[in-house]
Amino acid sequence: MKKTTAIILASVAMLVTCAPALSGCGSGGVKFTLSEEGGKHYIVKCSGLSRLSGEYEIPAYYGEGDSRAPVTEIADEGFASTNFRKITVPETVTKIGVAAFGFCPSLETVEFAEGINLKKFSRGTFGQSANLQQIKIPDSVTTLDGLVFSGCEKLSSVTMAGVEVIGDRVFENCTSLESITLPETLTTIGDMAFYCAGLKEIEIPASVRDSVTENSTVYGLGYGAFIGCEKLETAKIGSGVTVITSGAFGYCISLKKIYIPLSVKEVQGAYYENGALRCGHAFYGDEALTDVYFEGDEEQWKDIKIEKNTVYSNGITMDNSALIGAVKHYNYED
Repeated sequence: MKKTTAIILASVAMLVTCAPALSGCGSGGVKFTLSEEGGKHYIVKCSGLSRLSGEYEIPAYYGEGDSRAPVTEIADEGFASTNFRKITVPETVTKIGVAAFGFCPSLETVEFAEGINLKKFSRGTFGQSANLQQIKIPDSVTTLDGLVFSGCEKLSSVTMAGVEVIGDRVFENCTSLESITLPETLTTIGDMAFYCAGLKEIEIPASVRDSVTENSTVYGLGYGAFIGCEKLETAKIGSGVTVITSGAFGYCISLKKIYIPLSVKEVQGAYYENGALRCGHAFYGDEALTDVYFEGDEEQWKDIKIEKNTVYSNGITMDNSALIGAVKHYNYED
């Protein structure tokens, strides 16, 4: 199946271009800008036309005398396109800008100091840094904006403890990411969050929940959340999910077993937006699916609304026949 990925880091129109400089950021390769907004602090950013490499530890404080102040912010594209292998972020940093470490071809790891009070990774923070191999997300971080690790092909180890929201396409094309433990704090997995990731198994915690308000529904499991995860063999859905959304496990061609809780009331078909097909059925193309483990009994299974129609698009047949035809195992115990 042909799959194309539109990786859009809209905010990264102008990335830093670089020229040779001393390893370790010597000789003014990094610029610190003093800001009085919200209290005196520094914003760090690599100055233009600098080619930085090696290891670099961002200082917690900068300046002397009356100008001394904490470094609290990494600017948009702050270290983008540099050749650092490792960067250490101090406990004083509370904001990381859009694509701050994006397009860094040599970057293997970023370490965060103990006690850091960072709340969010902004959009595309590490996007397209293909050599990034591991990261421990600070416990204080609750939100991963879209595309944070998009295109990080060598990322194999991610540790997170306090994350509540995984945004759209966060782990897109993270092909070396074979496993990940999602924390019990997690409430939302965004659209196509793990698109074409290398996962072999996934367990979605019960904390991931659909939220219905007067005007809208926010699905805990976003459209196409695990679409194209070709190595995924086993998936277990937590008890907070009521709707398995369009494309959620679409084209997971190795998926053999799916565990579905009693909370699920609907399995969606194809999703259209403004007349255009956005996602296929929840389980389209899952030809290897043989076993469905359902927490309830057979009658309760029959009460689930499963979209049974078929859609054809660009020569591809999309339906939920794999789920419908799989062997059902009722009353499984968690």
